[in-house]
Amino acid sequence: MRRKPTILTVNDNKGLGSFLKKSLKPDNFFVFACSSYSQCVRMCGSRPPDLVIIRHHLADHDSREFVRLIRKDCHSPIIIITDHPSDDELIDFLNIGANDYLGTTINADVIVAKVQAIIRTETIRQFGAPLLLNGVLRMDLVRHEVFVEKNLVGSTPKEFELLRFFLLHKGQMLFHRDILLAVWGFAHGGDVAYLRVYIGQVRKKIDLQGELIGPHLRVHFQT
Repeated sequence: MRRKPTILTVNDNKGLGSFLKKSLKPDNFFVFACSSYSQCVRMCGSRPPDLVIIRHHLADHDSREFVRLIRKDCHSPIIIITDHPSDDELIDFLNIGANDYLGTTINADVIVAKVQAIIRTETIRQFGAPLLLNGVLRMDLVRHEVFVEKNLVGSTPKEFELLRFFLLHKGQMLFHRDILLAVWGFAHGGDVAYLRVYIGQVRKKIDLQGELIGPHLRVHFQT
């Protein structure tokens, strides 16, 4: 089972909400619709999604101020969905941190293609390449899939993030706290036992013949 990209939607129009949910099929994406402005800001700050979709004309909030607040603590790409924007409005959104915009009459296939393209671009921006390789181990960072040789290996979101962190820092001495902060955040900065449990789970899934794949992926810790 691969990790599906998480998309956070902020929208107060039921028709548009149904369209987005139907277009971004559950088999390909996990779509979470925020029920409130504060909930979205809180989620973006604690566990950033892969993409945020915001409707331009929110009834109870200025969507431009909303984008500014999200950008303070979150680097997830943002798409604005708007009815009839002026050039000045679109320029303003892009200047304050939005990545792209779509019209409300957009075709379902187009919105999926846009979403996939933006997530792919952001992945390359963050990690330098859409694929990470180490021996027979391969991670597809866009599709969130892990392969050992040609076999797809199931992983939870945190297992995927942990393995990605190790591959990005292979051959380096890693501190427990640095790993915990990068993968779990400040709330788990001292949970060394927690980290060891997850490392054990990842090892079981990708090990061949009892050896962690690749000579440079051995995990060394410094407390």
